[in-house]
Amino acid sequence: MTTLSDMPMITIEQKNRFREAALKVEAERDEAKRMLASACEYLSHVSVLVGGEEEEDPQTIVEMVEGAVAGRVELREERDQLAAHVDRMTDVFKRLHLKSPSPIEVLQAYSYVMREAPAASLARRDARMKAEALEEIKPMLGNVLDHIQAKRMAAEYRKQAEVEA
Repeated sequence: MTTLSDMPMITIEQKNRFREAALKVEAERDEAKRMLASACEYLSHVSVLVGGEEEEDPQTIVEMVEGAVAGRVELREERDQLAAHVDRMTDVFKRLHLKSPSPIEVLQAYSYVMREAPAASLARRDARMKAEALEEIKPMLGNVLDHIQAKRMAAEYRKQAEVEA
């Protein structure tokens, strides 16, 4: 059995280092508690934002947020499709305006554009934008084969845009 007299003496420096280490651990513990409380408060706010209860299970909150993000992606896609469709309609009507069309021509053009789905307008716009981008980078391509490939791909995208139109 170890007695008090068998134990080595602790110097004041060792005692001070131990005290400093203990204070540092205590400060880190307090910071961790503060961060945990902040995270819990944040989760309760997120839970309320996505339609849950204030004391909702964290996994349920994560699932709700993932669902909200997925819904947001779908809404963005639909927004892009509708924006492309509006651009398509605007383009057709601007061209009609330059022609000074008869009311029958306006109705036919309107009918033609309205039959087209917004997704088709988006695909058409995307193909046109890809073709334009390839045309812009062609002068930057040093290799003749790359230049020919870019020209061929741009032509394919233009054809896709016309087919979609």
